[in-house]
Order: sequence, then structure tokens, then C-alpha cells
Amino acid sequence: MASNSGSIPQNYIIIGIIVVAVLVGGFYFTQMSNDGDCVVKLGHILPTSGPLAAYAGGFQAGVQAAVIEANDQGGIDGCTVQLIEEDSATDPAASAAAAKKLVEVDGVHAIVGVYASSSTLAAAPIVEDAKTIMISPASTSPDVSNAGDFIFRTAPSDALQGVAMADLAWSQGHRTAAVIFVNNQYGQGLSDVFQESFIANGGTITIAIAYELEMATYRTELSQIQATNPDIILDVSYADDGQIIFREAAELGITAQWLGGDGIADDAIFAAPGIAEATEGMIGTRPASPESPGKAAFLDLLAANGLEEGLYSAEAYDAAKLALMAIDEAGADATKEAIRDALISVANGYVGASGDKTFDENGDVGGTYSIWRIVSGAFVDIGNWDPSGVSLS
Repeated sequence: MASNSGSIPQNYIIIGIIVVAVLVGGFYFTQMSNDGDCVVKLGHILPTSGPLAAYAGGFQAGVQAAVIEANDQGGIDGCTVQLIEEDSATDPAASAAAAKKLVEVDGVHAIVGVYASSSTLAAAPIVEDAKTIMISPASTSPDVSNAGDFIFRTAPSDALQGVAMADLAWSQGHRTAAVIFVNNQYGQGLSDVFQESFIANGGTITIAIAYELEMATYRTELSQIQATNPDIILDVSYADDGQIIFREAAELGITAQWLGGDGIADDAIFAAPGIAEATEGMIGTRPASPESPGKAAFLDLLAANGLEEGLYSAEAYDAAKLALMAIDEAGADATKEAIRDALISVANGYVGASGDKTFDENGDVGGTYSIWRIVSGAFVDIGNWDPSGVSLS
């Protein structure tokens, strides 16, 4: 990540002292109260390694900001908040192991995470069995809607984003589309919704190709797409694999319009040489974060504590804040069912850093999308999408 994923400063003085330790493979960001007697434990499963590692700094910033804010205001239900972070490695097995440690060893009150949809879906059965709320800031697969009664998210489902992307492609006059997508729940889910919506609009899908993460080259897949001569190509990838795809597409002379989603919509994509040039003019979508007092307060909080905003930082902050509000509402000693019920209650009408986070019956939130274009190595917002359609500025 170029400018949005810098290291997170750990030298805050909040109420007493801050202890940072690596313990049993987990990163502990602990803010100790003066007496140290009462602690609320908040787990955070995030990808500090693997294909999504470039975004970890932004994820951390959002959650740490919520913890700092809570402790500055006297804690939760009179208790100091202790943040316990575990690496998901963008891997389902590692994510499940992290969830198991947090609920069985650490005894956390709630978990923020995971980020990749495949990781969240792997961790979900464990936290569901433990009846511990888990709020994902970024898992957008439609499958997450049915992950369990204790699973929530603060990012909208790709059941919406896929429609937004299809509408955007159609509004720009593109009538044939190819799709290249990462072979996991995120990629498959977004690809499926896009294809269904694009065909419903009257378009034609020329080819759809799944690929595996961490491959050295995607020339074979790209050559197959090139042979179908589509008007537009939907890419559903992350930063590391996206860099390879866009560089090789340019080398192959592919001239079709590129369309991207939230998985690459961060400056991290430009970290590799030549990617800014290869992606020039690309269009795409990402969840909108409307201007509001909650967003302004969040940005001020980041600035005051030397934290930098990144992809899904606002959603991570809202997830952590809602979890802590629920614990405060129910009480630190409340049953896990009571904390879950309190979460639904406090989220009703809550407008935070990333907008309205009222949960529906599946733990999902609604949302709108910003439409961006890459111009000279930067994401420039050029419009928005809501259920009424595309609006370009």
C-alpha cells in the first residue's frame, strides 16, 4: 500500500501505560488501566501476512482508533479495553485457528474480522458455536449473509456491488464483458452477481475465468480473454495478484476497458512499477463513505493519534465501536446472547464513519457505492451508485 498502509504507531499514553507484546503467535495491543482489575477483551483477526497484508495497516488503524477512543472515555462498562490481534494470513485454516484461540484461550467478548470472505466463512462456525459476536469490516461475499446468528458485517454485500458494477459497465456503452476472478468466495460471489446482472441488462458474457492466488503468471487466462475481444473486462482480485494481471495484460496488448472492485481500490495497487500506467483509465466501485459527523469525528480521531486511513478503515472502526457499544450496553459480565442482542439494538440507527450500520435479519447492512476512475496513479471519485442507478459527476 503506497500511502494508506503505513506502520501503526504504538506509543500512545492513554489511561496508564500501553503494553505491546507478541504472545502465542498473536499481537497484543493492550491499554492497561491504573488498577488493571477489569478488562474487556476485543479480538481482531486481520491479514498481517498473505495476499491482503498490504491493507493490514488501514484495518489496524480503524480498530485501534475505536479502542483508543473507548479507553480515553473511561473504558467499557468501567473496564479497560484490551485489543488482541491475530493473523489470518488470508487463509481459511489460519483464520479458523485464530478464532479458536481468541474464544477458547483468550476468552474475548467479541471479535472484529475477518476480512477475506473465505476467511470469515472459515472462522464463522467456531465463533457461532462459542456464541461470540464477530463483525467483519470487509467480507462482502453473499454467502456471509447465512453464516450464523452471531456473524455481522459493516460492509455491504456483493449482492449489491455486483449490480452496481454491471450497471456501470452498461451505462458506459459496453455490451460484451469478460470476467477474471480469484477462485474463492469473494471472487466467485461477485463474479456471479455481476454476470447475472449484466445479462439481465441485455449484455453478453464472452468468458469467465477463475484463477488461484499467488501464481507467478496469469498470461494463459489473459490470452483466453483477449481471444474473445470483450468491450470490458471485470477483474475481481486483490493487490498482489492484480498487479500481475494488469502488468501482463498491458504486455499482451489488451486494450479493452478494465472494471475493478473494492479488492483493489487502494493505493497499494500502485506499489509495483508500471501499474499506474497499466491501469490508467480503469473504472470501478467501492463502498461509499458518505460525509457525516461520524465520518468527520473518525478522521479527527485518526489524525489526533497519528493513524492513517486505508481501505475499509472506516468499516473496521465502526465494527469495533459497535462491538464495544454492545458490551457496554449489555454489561461486561452479560451472557453472549445478551451482547448479541445489544449489538442489534445499538446498531439500529447508528450512523458512523462509514454510514448507516443498521443490521437486517442476516446481520447485513445496506449501502451505496462510489464510482472511481484511475487517473495518473490515483483513484478519483467520478460518481456514485445506489439502487436507483448510476450517477456520474
